[in-house]
Amino acid sequence: MTSSETTWDGLPVAAEPPFGATVLVYRRSPSRLLMLHRAHHGPDYDGDWAWTPPSGSRQPGEDITACAVRELAEEAGISNVRIVPIDLGGDRWKHYGCELPASTGVRLVDPEHDRFEWLAVAVALARVRPDLVRTDLAILCERLGL
Repeated sequence: MTSSETTWDGLPVAAEPPFGATVLVYRRSPSRLLMLHRAHHGPDYDGDWAWTPPSGSRQPGEDITACAVRELAEEAGISNVRIVPIDLGGDRWKHYGCELPASTGVRLVDPEHDRFEWLAVAVALARVRPDLVRTDLAILCERLGL
């Protein structure tokens, strides 16, 4: 099966689920989430999908965990870390967690994002739109004890 869908940069998207993965990158004491700002609508854009954790679409034939690892490296320059599944139970999109030590740096790699911030959970949740994504993120944070 081939896909007629493509990502913002023209790469093919898997035609069958799961369609992609999100990696909730966090630090403890105090709890902080890594949030990326999408550059598509400019640096002041604050609407739907402006702020998200690292995430992206699965390419045709790509393993979903490999997708999560790839997206984390492509978007935040983070590699050689342990990610763990924290799924919401759906088969359309998979969710992973990654506790990142303070000594591990973040580096924006691709032009999809123009900046990142480490945010307190409540602040991150207030920025995330649409509401469905905010609800999912809140559940993920709860499952991680954040």
